[in-house]
Amino acid sequence: MVLHDGFQYFDRRFGPEFEGSIALGDATAPSPKRIATARDQLREHGLACVFTELQQSARLVDVVIEGTDTKIGELDAMGARLSPGPDLYFELLQGLADSFTECLAG
Repeated sequence: MVLHDGFQYFDRRFGPEFEGSIALGDATAPSPKRIATARDQLREHGLACVFTELQQSARLVDVVIEGTDTKIGELDAMGARLSPGPDLYFELLQGLADSFTECLAG
């Protein structure tokens, strides 16, 4: 599960099969009903990881995983930790893939 549905494109292209998102991608705060639905999905499917983003608060993720053994992974979708250069896009995608692998393998 990811923080917002903007990662659906990564999912479609590379196939990690996200269970869903906590918030919509339009910067609207999720309603209590949406948060409850995310909690239900997490428990129903026994999800191993929920991913937050470097540029976002992890508070929503904390609320969704509360009382579970689910781990939090961190994604840097904006490349904030990367240096500009010709390999930036590749490094950005590789960093996302590495973050998924680290959380899911642990």
